[in-house]
Formats: sequence, structure tokens, C-alpha cells
Amino acid sequence: MFLLRCLFWLGLVFFQIAQREGGAPSAFFNPAGASQSASLDRMAAKAAARHCQARPGACVALAAKFTKIDALAPSRDTLTGRDRKTAWRESD
Repeated sequence: MFLLRCLFWLGLVFFQIAQREGGAPSAFFNPAGASQSASLDRMAAKAAARHCQARPGACVALAAKFTKIDALAPSRDTLTGRDRKTAWRESD
């Protein structure tokens, strides 16, 4: 009986997907939103590459600026030496 219930609910889910996305098998493996976001990511990466190729000095300066910001940031590490010691090792 459990398997029949599972098949029923899975059938409803796949029926809803087929109604919204279309009956082609590719609709189940490549949702509509995923292809759009992937193409936007590729477009942004290409635009950044073109910008850096045209102005390499500006890109290097920007990267150096963010590196300095990260280097000057205070550490967020709150663990003490006692916290880092393993419980199974007794070497005091």
C-alpha cells in the first residue's frame, strides 16, 4: 500500500511539472530558470574578461585593494588553544 501511495504522489508531481514546463524529457532535467541564470553568468564572466583585457591595470589595482582590505580585517577566529586540542589526546 505504501508503494501505491508513493506512486500516486510522484505521479501528481510529475504531472504538474509536465503541465508547467512541457512534456519533453528535457523539461525534467533542465528547468527553464536554470538555463537563463547560467546564460547570465556566462555573459557577466565574458563582460568582466573583456573589461580586464582592456584595462588590466585597473583590474590589478582593484584586486590589490580587496587583498589589502582582507589582510587588514580583524581575525574572526574565536577558538582558543584549549578548544583546538583534541579530547582523545592527553599531552598536558
